[in-house]
Amino acid sequence: MDESIDSYFDVVVCGTGPAESILAGALARAGKKVLHIDKHELYGTPFTTVDVHGMCALVDSNGGGREGMENGINECSLPSTIRRGRWTIHAEDRLGAQRRYNLDRMIPFSYCDGGLVNTLLKGGVGNYLEFQLISSLHLYSGDAFETVPSSKSDVFQTKTISMLEKRKLMKFMHACMGDEGSDEVGAEGGFVPQKNIEKVSTEEEQRYSDEPFLSFLSFFKLTEKLQRIVMFAICFATSEAEASQMKTKEGLRRLRRYFASMGKYGNSSFLWPLYGAGEVAQAFCRLCAVFGGTYVLRRSIKEVVMEEDDGKKRVKSIIDSNGQSIEVKAVVAGPEYLSPPVQEKGALLRWTGILDSPVVNTDGHTVALIFPPGSTGDGRGKGQTIRGLQMDKASVAAVEGTYVLHLEAYADHFGEANSVDEYFQPVISRLLRVGDSEEKEGKPSVLASFSFCQPVYDTQPVQVERGLFFLHSFGADLTFEPYLASAEEVFHSICGGEVEFLEKVLR
Repeated sequence: MDESIDSYFDVVVCGTGPAESILAGALARAGKKVLHIDKHELYGTPFTTVDVHGMCALVDSNGGGREGMENGINECSLPSTIRRGRWTIHAEDRLGAQRRYNLDRMIPFSYCDGGLVNTLLKGGVGNYLEFQLISSLHLYSGDAFETVPSSKSDVFQTKTISMLEKRKLMKFMHACMGDEGSDEVGAEGGFVPQKNIEKVSTEEEQRYSDEPFLSFLSFFKLTEKLQRIVMFAICFATSEAEASQMKTKEGLRRLRRYFASMGKYGNSSFLWPLYGAGEVAQAFCRLCAVFGGTYVLRRSIKEVVMEEDDGKKRVKSIIDSNGQSIEVKAVVAGPEYLSPPVQEKGALLRWTGILDSPVVNTDGHTVALIFPPGSTGDGRGKGQTIRGLQMDKASVAAVEGTYVLHLEAYADHFGEANSVDEYFQPVISRLLRVGDSEEKEGKPSVLASFSFCQPVYDTQPVQVERGLFFLHSFGADLTFEPYLASAEEVFHSICGGEVEFLEKVLR
């Protein structure tokens, strides 16, 4: 039912993705009158979490192919940024309760000591969320998975690297952490600074700062195998090109964040939100609503009305998709709502499968998988890293007896492969059984699969006109950190630098 809303708001935020929702919550907390709208019927775009029927509809929203069953979802209300979508139900009778799955459109991690988690705790938003440790990280190498060390004990217990490599890796870790290592009591597996380890000097760091990080790793005499672990499993380089071009200052920033997070909540550096990544956006939406924010789904902007102010244009009002005129001081949107001053720079490719058994057998409920460039040995992907996430029932992603496997990769453009399935085929063919192939008995069977790609925009937060802002919204980011940074930057542009971003809750 179409309803009119108030005729004045301080800020209108369009879209309920993580950056938009974090910003809306912070603005409402700071006393702004916020209207938060989304043209879809689901919160979280592009981080929507849906069940099996919802994922079918999501994939179909841009004319994707389908095999297996109909869904009855209103596809017009779902995101139109999905491209080359395809879904197949291979064994519907084995899926169980299809509405109990929580399938994610995107799979960003959260550092245990990252900006998002610290902001959730500081601002009291963590009360709306529940997280689970990503219990282990596995690197695919030589047709097998190797467990990436996630604590000091793991380094010495692993059998995948030699004793000499273990010593070099530990020396490198302590040297890079310096005084930033964890000395907190009870920080299981944290890296405590050691007096007998020579730290990276300020001069050395400055000398290598703008040099390739690989040169810095060579300076510490890390073997090629250790360099590959650091670049792709710890610093999360998305491609061979990024690995070779990454500067030392950026590599150290990523590495220190990884080690600082290690041991904070357990033997891991990463957390995953129960019920899916979409819960993060919804938590900040709840915060906004608590502080008086107004929410309207299936509503968009038809026009932004500008006026002259001291020789410059500024936002005066908007006309929404219902034709209602609303006076506003600021409008914030991503590329789905207003034409941004940027172009698409690539694509995020996604494949999700529901399996009858795990790809990696561990005691953990949620595990991360990394396929470095060339690790599947077929030469496809043009040197791109494929990242995966495996979850079971305890992760609230699957039902009893099933597992959810997510795969994703960043491509420079949509033409990287004729189809998304083709792009991930080297991984799928090595690890999974699709259909009734007898030669792959013993491998996990795919009960259902979904694949699609979506555009990636080079959208840094920017003020186009007075009161008109664009947020970092559709990225290929591996964590939530860029979305938080974008929201904070726009927040200070609207409220001023003296207003605290999500001020600390007094308990």
